[in-house]
Amino acid sequence: MGRDYHFNLLRRASVEVKDLRPSIIRKETFSLLDELRGYHHKFRHIYLYLISAEKIKELALKGIESFEEFKIDIERFKDFLLTTK
Repeated sequence: MGRDYHFNLLRRASVEVKDLRPSIIRKETFSLLDELRGYHHKFRHIYLYLISAEKIKELALKGIESFEEFKIDIERFKDFLLTTK
């Protein structure tokens, strides 16, 4: 896995493939997940005392929101798969 693997995976999931499939996740979900991905990278590379409790709370709420949006997107994509012959 390369350095940008997770970013590229999210990006590919957010793009429709014409005449093949719709996007797996919406652009809004991509943005939420990418923000969490980016902070995870920063979190792994800084000292714990530099982490803001308020930022952690904000990200936790975004994580919950992201999960809810992701569930909606996956249901939409699942419906596509079930109706495609």
